[in-house]
Amino acid sequence: MKRITLTLALLLSFAFAGLAQTPATLETAVAKFASAHSRTEVQQTANDFERLSLSDKTAWLPAYYASLVNTIVAFTEKDNVKKDALLDKAEKFLAQATKLQPQNEEIEVLRANIANARITVDPQKRWQKYGDIVETSLKKAEKLNPSNPRVTLLKAQNLYYTPKEYGGGKDKALPVVQESLAQFGAFKPASPLHPVWGEDQAKQILASCQKAEKTSKN
Repeated sequence: MKRITLTLALLLSFAFAGLAQTPATLETAVAKFASAHSRTEVQQTANDFERLSLSDKTAWLPAYYASLVNTIVAFTEKDNVKKDALLDKAEKFLAQATKLQPQNEEIEVLRANIANARITVDPQKRWQKYGDIVETSLKKAEKLNPSNPRVTLLKAQNLYYTPKEYGGGKDKALPVVQESLAQFGAFKPASPLHPVWGEDQAKQILASCQKAEKTSKN
């Protein structure tokens, strides 16, 4: 009898513990996103950001992060149908964030990133349409805040992945990514919840560009 009572007490304690769990806040969702090291871990934060953005349509950051997470996952998705579906969702949340912050460089950088992801589905057919969006969005972002490191990072990425015959290449990307890293060193987000991503990507591009430069000199 004592064993049954103890077992019942344990079951009830677990049940009430489950009920006592609070929904994710933006703070916990951002922390979870910042510590993610895999596609799966990043994807797990999507539900939190989407739920937060739908529950509070007066705040732009939850919608921004919901869009960002879906874009990041889309870049790693090999199935083009699934990739476009993820980007459709990213654009839905981007539109919500844009309504709240129509003049925000972070949103314009994200818009350019979504367009870049769209291009990867079918570069030959999509380059003109989405390439124009990338260019227009980055120009607007740079005008809003030329010292934002993510603006410069995307410019460096575009040069990095553009063939030399079309005006790109690692040698062209090198000074731009160096500028981006200098900006990251001086960058101070408006709050701990504002975007800070991109520095690791910039360092990876820098290392690749420097390796290519060293190889060309040998």
